[in-house]
Amino acid sequence: MFRAPTLGDIAQAAKVSRFTVSLALRNSPRVASVTRKKVQQVAATLGYRPNPTLAALMRSIRSKKRGERLTSLALIVALEEPDWKGRHRYHYEITRGAKERAEALGYGFELLTLPKVKQPGRRLQQIIEARGIDGVIIAPLPKVGYVLGLDYSRLVYVSVGQTLTEVPSNRIEASTYHNMRKVLGAILSRGWRRPGAILHQRLSAAVENRLLGSYLAFMHENLCGFNVPPMLCSEEQLTAESVVSWVRKNNPDVVIASRSIVIDWLSEAGYRIGQDIGFVHLDCAPDSLTLAGMDQRLSDVGGMAVEMLGEQIQANQRGVPLIPKIVEIEGTWHEGPTLPEKPGSLSGSTV
Repeated sequence: MFRAPTLGDIAQAAKVSRFTVSLALRNSPRVASVTRKKVQQVAATLGYRPNPTLAALMRSIRSKKRGERLTSLALIVALEEPDWKGRHRYHYEITRGAKERAEALGYGFELLTLPKVKQPGRRLQQIIEARGIDGVIIAPLPKVGYVLGLDYSRLVYVSVGQTLTEVPSNRIEASTYHNMRKVLGAILSRGWRRPGAILHQRLSAAVENRLLGSYLAFMHENLCGFNVPPMLCSEEQLTAESVVSWVRKNNPDVVIASRSIVIDWLSEAGYRIGQDIGFVHLDCAPDSLTLAGMDQRLSDVGGMAVEMLGEQIQANQRGVPLIPKIVEIEGTWHEGPTLPEKPGSLSGSTV
């Protein structure tokens, strides 16, 4: 039976004291860098895996501060802006949900953004270890293939979304495939019959083309003969002229999109939203009074990421998982004035 190596085993193999081993494994500057690396290499060779729960307890004892939380978590947002509300509402909601759930479970929590240095991943790793952070959540990255540059073998981590491709990870994500089906089902149930989707290519790639696949499958299964080809576009191609041209050519009675500015473009072109044409937002804020669409429950996604991370910490699952676990959160439909019952239709059809 395998016996986990102890600090004493590492000390004997590295020919240093147990105290030096303890400091070196915590990356303490009190130990020379050469000695730290030697001890850490010996520990890795012996198969040593630190217990983050025990480490947190020992930090609390050493701190002698009553009431200090035992476990500390961090959420990494690979952006430099300090405020996610507004332009980065997606990250803001995930951060809010993660923070609220962490505090409810008694964890310490902090937000880490990209340091403005040449190797931000290396600097983040140093910050994580220096602050004694037990586990990290990696928020959606700026694009698929983005390299964060962390040493994942030394971390307890989970990711949000599908953009972390650098290494396998346990992850939590919004169920984009099911969310699109819910959107299309809601459209049909209100009497609209020619929905068309505007999909941003970068966003589509970030969710492994699940929005596009779900849209095409649903249309084939339920609206064969009434299909509206989706508009796939880059950031530069998403303009008022291109959207209006696509609508006039394909004549959808509902536009599905992730940008509310599309409403302004259609209105300026003479379309009455909710009458001549409907509009559905793919990422509708739960408190919106002006839009109909899908609430992706992003705060719940952030909260579930904390729970998943907590499970890994308790199980001491450090490093890259051999069999990644994926958890999806299905969104909820949000009623709004941009998709009423279609004027003159017999509503009530369901899919």
